Amino acid sequence: MAHPILGPAIRFGGDYNPDQWPRHVWAEDVKFMRDAGVNLATIGVFAWVTTEPKPGQYDFTFLDEVIGMLAEAGIDVDLATPTAAPPAWLNRAHPEARVVTAEGHVLDHGSRGMMCPHSPAYREACAGIATALAERYGTNPAVVLWHVHNEYGVPISQCHCEVSAAAFRTWLENRYVTLDALNEAWGTAFWGQRYGEWEEISTPRLSGTSVNPSQRLDFARFNDETIRECYILERDIIKRHSDKPVTTNFMVSNLDALDYWKWAREVDVVATDYYLAAADPRNYVGAAFESDLTRSIAGGRPWLLMEHSSSAVNWQPHNVAKTPGEEARTALTHLGRGSDSVLFFQWRASRRGSEKFHSAMLPHAGTESRVWREICDLGQGLSRVENLAGSLVSLPLADDIAETPSGTADEATGPMMDAALESSDQPVIERSEETAIPGLSELTVAPATFRPGPSLTAGTDPDVIVDPAIAAPGPAFPAAILVDWESLWAQSLGSQPSTLLDPRQRAHVYYDWLYRHFGGADFVHPEGDLSPYRLVVVPSSYLMSEATAERLTAFARSGGIVVVAGYTAAVDEHDAVHAGGFAAPLRSLLGLVVEEYTPVRVETALDIVPESGAASVSDFALPARIWAEDLRLETAETAWRFSGGPQHGRAAITRHPFGDGEAWYVATELTADGLATALRPATDGLTPALAQGSAAGDVERLRRVADDGAEFVFVINHTGEAAPLLVSGTDAFSGETVDADDEVAAGGSRIIRTA
Repeated sequence: MAHPILGPAIRFGGDYNPDQWPRHVWAEDVKFMRDAGVNLATIGVFAWVTTEPKPGQYDFTFLDEVIGMLAEAGIDVDLATPTAAPPAWLNRAHPEARVVTAEGHVLDHGSRGMMCPHSPAYREACAGIATALAERYGTNPAVVLWHVHNEYGVPISQCHCEVSAAAFRTWLENRYVTLDALNEAWGTAFWGQRYGEWEEISTPRLSGTSVNPSQRLDFARFNDETIRECYILERDIIKRHSDKPVTTNFMVSNLDALDYWKWAREVDVVATDYYLAAADPRNYVGAAFESDLTRSIAGGRPWLLMEHSSSAVNWQPHNVAKTPGEEARTALTHLGRGSDSVLFFQWRASRRGSEKFHSAMLPHAGTESRVWREICDLGQGLSRVENLAGSLVSLPLADDIAETPSGTADEATGPMMDAALESSDQPVIERSEETAIPGLSELTVAPATFRPGPSLTAGTDPDVIVDPAIAAPGPAFPAAILVDWESLWAQSLGSQPSTLLDPRQRAHVYYDWLYRHFGGADFVHPEGDLSPYRLVVVPSSYLMSEATAERLTAFARSGGIVVVAGYTAAVDEHDAVHAGGFAAPLRSLLGLVVEEYTPVRVETALDIVPESGAASVSDFALPARIWAEDLRLETAETAWRFSGGPQHGRAAITRHPFGDGEAWYVATELTADGLATALRPATDGLTPALAQGSAAGDVERLRRVADDGAEFVFVINHTGEAAPLLVSGTDAFSGETVDADDEVAAGGSRIIRTA
């Protein structure tokens, strides 16, 4: 069971910064907001100096007027604490709170972002403005959500000042207790780095050559934890004065500095900012990745898209504008994957400052522009959609529906699956006794110690926020991807076999493979529950604990399918190579030994060919790149061999039947298409719910189901040709009745209510 986050309506609007404009523009803003269907405005994100022009002297004139104006128009408020924009007076009064880089550079006022997160002066000032705002507006009925800070970790994710160094030492002493334990964990015997006193330790500042990677990994953990303390400080102050939900805006797939699995436990609702990668012609897959990952860290519950752009941004190297219909497709991708909002940065385009070329809901071209017309169409359309907010993403496999006692589609799923099975040109692959995955409901694994998603905190209305321990939604997809931010930190530390092996890029490639087959994927924490899934993919876990390896092994033993990419489990949680060598904790699962990593020159021709084919038969070759490994097979079997490169003729992809399941190992870099071909046997027993991804020409079909049985299917066409809906029902925007053989236009998108 789920509940709407902020009432029954999908929230539409975005950041509103009226302090950038003269007052006579504000009335026009409100009128245009109503025309566009705006029902939520985020205010005050950068208004610290406006609200506190001098230390301890508060002026609420601006916020009182704006909140009153919005409330009168029926527009709710997401009130921010402006602590990402410290005033110049704070910078001047406390120069010791300025951020110091690893190179020793002191960052001055003139941009945005927090000051040193460990500075007592900065934390005290944050507490002061948060207290003032909470006391003033904590019971104001117009304020329905609190927005702490803005994009923690951007642009400041660490500080190397003396205050930070002292805080780091305290954190280390609490973590390791003794210097002997720290020296062992950090491997300080190497290069004679052993510490004899705690005071000898500093932050990993610039040094003569590469700094101890284990120290740097712990510093990343320390910064993640202490920056999170800054959020908790403000959140707890607000909670003393308000019963409304409190959150902060993440950047889930664009920022590696914070462990969002842990952050999600501290917010009442998960919220994220996402901007399309302009250089990627298939950037809609990135939007799907972001949404699926955000939903996963939210524990499967609805979340908020706090920021995205109406068209181009201004901070990428080459900022491509959105084409007609692209904004609606982007918005519906997020909604179809669990968002309860479509919010933008920002309402009105700025005439000055660093983001004057950033698009907005109301662009510089005004209300006669295409962008404005599309914004109005989207907002007004969403205002007519009922019962969508609070619903859950639910995408069962086709054979889950077909294998009901009656032998037909279960009535609870509505007509969606019937039409899909009748109209799809993708064959339905029935699972036989041999291919079925038995016993996953009785998976023999140590109990999960990590539960994703928000936790119920003091003062939160249980009718709005659901405790994960009470109601945990089931998986949205049959496949899950293992994601570990600590591993991303570790792989970024340098002094490794190749800097070309980008863990984030690889995660996207493996996601793209699953997107093409299933329409998407869930994501799981290394300590999360694997039992709901039939396939678990491990694309970017350079760092892996023995406990995680044991969980994956137990999952396969009990009938699961595990796909592991190369360069996995190279090191343990201290960034030390595992005793027994590379991937040693996975040896029994994979049935092999990784003897050596053998990267390949970029220009080297490198293909892989199936074991049953000859290396000279190019028709069966798949292009690989940059990476190979020297594998010694024990009980695994070769599925594909290298053709070319240092491992010519040797195993490139292996398959290992294990218990009631199996494990695959991919010891090279492939494209998403290559993975789909090479790993087809790993997914053959799993039937996609609808003809999604490339099987239908990049047409997304997503489903959300509400507690009352309302069912919504999102059909999002990223192609240049019309595509069939495959579902019958009512168009949620227009109200017209549609049949399964009706179409969604080229580049179009629709929400169909099917039940």
